[in-house]
Amino acid sequence: MASLIRAMARRSFYTTPVSFQFVKDVYKVIGYQAPFNEDQKKKAVEKLNSLELTELFNHTTKKFSKLIDVHREKNGPFECVEQLLDLPKVETSHVIKICNSLLEDSSPQSMEQKLATQRKGANKPLFSRGFVPKPDMKLWERIENPTLVGVSVTLQGIAYSKIDSLKTHASWAILPGIENPASQISFQQRNLFLMASEIVEKLPDADYYLFEDLLPILPKDPYMKHKVNLIKFRSTLLTILMTKKAENKVGIHNIKANVLDNLFQLKVGNERTSVHDSLDMIITQTPNKDNPFAMEISEEAWETYNECNAQGKEYLASALLKTLSFNYLCHEADDGFE
Repeated sequence: MASLIRAMARRSFYTTPVSFQFVKDVYKVIGYQAPFNEDQKKKAVEKLNSLELTELFNHTTKKFSKLIDVHREKNGPFECVEQLLDLPKVETSHVIKICNSLLEDSSPQSMEQKLATQRKGANKPLFSRGFVPKPDMKLWERIENPTLVGVSVTLQGIAYSKIDSLKTHASWAILPGIENPASQISFQQRNLFLMASEIVEKLPDADYYLFEDLLPILPKDPYMKHKVNLIKFRSTLLTILMTKKAENKVGIHNIKANVLDNLFQLKVGNERTSVHDSLDMIITQTPNKDNPFAMEISEEAWETYNECNAQGKEYLASALLKTLSFNYLCHEADDGFE
């Protein structure tokens, strides 16, 4: 008998699927009025009834948007914004939040400003943490039209590209690197100093010099010797450059790899795509809010570029993108990050 009672008790629970039922006019029962004037409520309820499901996604979560859409299909249009309380698990705070979103100015100009603000918010960390040291904006603002030289350093050669803050391309070239990188004699202090000094003399004058951070040396790295020599060479170049430019208050900055990767969409998975393959797409489009990096390069400069092999093009393209990224983020910072 006891076992029969237990079986009947078990069957009495959850015998039908649980489903939410819409309750009509909850706001009347609790006496709730949304804190908006009549014109605002009218505008909000018009949008609530007229926006497509995918358009509602811009104002609230996908789950909430679907509940609104189901309610409209089953019960007809909303008569007032307070009827949102008829939906399951909706509180008065949710009503206020979606109404505020629906009442926002959605004109093209307003949306463009909103996107610009979002973009600046995303770019702020790139500016504040992507450059070492962080650029001095007071120095940037004092210079009428700053010039920038991006430098790509390898043992085989040094590529540079020079532009100004208006994205006028001045020059680019590849300078010879270490004559015999396989010999440790080349990396003796005196020889390294002489070689680096010659290279620094050939770099064009500029207000800013931009280098990209080197890849880290991993334990048991098969290229450890090469990377250590590159660090020696690069450090010597930077030391001589800083010494030479110390009196002129020239900015010398390292750019972290993620700055270029994020601004120019160079990453596919964990690998960086070819920079020179992406160069045409980056710089030859018409300048607009989606591509602020477009610029013109002279036919003579393109001839210099096309005379290089694939590796040389990669270094020149990388040097140019360093200047474009620094210039762009400094302009964004000058306009004021939100």
